[in-house]
Amino acid sequence: MPPFLTSEQFYHRFLTKVTADERIGGLGYNLALLFVPRERRQLSGAAGVGPLNYAEVPSQWAFVPNDVTDYFASPPPSSTLSERVASVRVPIDGHPQVHAVVIEKHPEICREEDPFVRLINSREIQFEPPYLLVPVTGNQGTEALLTVTNMYSGQPLDRKIEELTTLARKSGQVLQLMREHHLGSAGYYLG
Repeated sequence: MPPFLTSEQFYHRFLTKVTADERIGGLGYNLALLFVPRERRQLSGAAGVGPLNYAEVPSQWAFVPNDVTDYFASPPPSSTLSERVASVRVPIDGHPQVHAVVIEKHPEICREEDPFVRLINSREIQFEPPYLLVPVTGNQGTEALLTVTNMYSGQPLDRKIEELTTLARKSGQVLQLMREHHLGSAGYYLG
């Protein structure tokens, strides 16, 4: 029987697909952060893939493998970005745009600096608007919240929104199964 993925491995693969270069099968977003519910009405940072700041862009984008699955061959790297994202706690009711995306289950482009941006920046993660909030939904509700930005390349956020929302929905179904079978995912869904 093949081994199960841990939640951290799954998060890494999901975010790698979101950020990998389009030439190798990724969606090409510059930075992706994933937040999962660990308590009711609160999201916790789970993982991040992409440059931590502008200084990291050249080193992060220097290597382009032949295929996105080349990134999957090794375990998720320990990164400063993921460590810093893990320290972020987002009360859903304290952030109107986050609340709307989680409850209404529709992606939203956020174009202005807001409390969510300031919260992420407080962890020394360079994060600027515009950014896109995407619900990661299972059959029962929102399983996680994906945040992406193209602040380094300047590409429009909505150019791959169909593919991104489809990937988020499929990933949400996997997270729901992991939660239901206690395979290391969060214990709550968001409604």
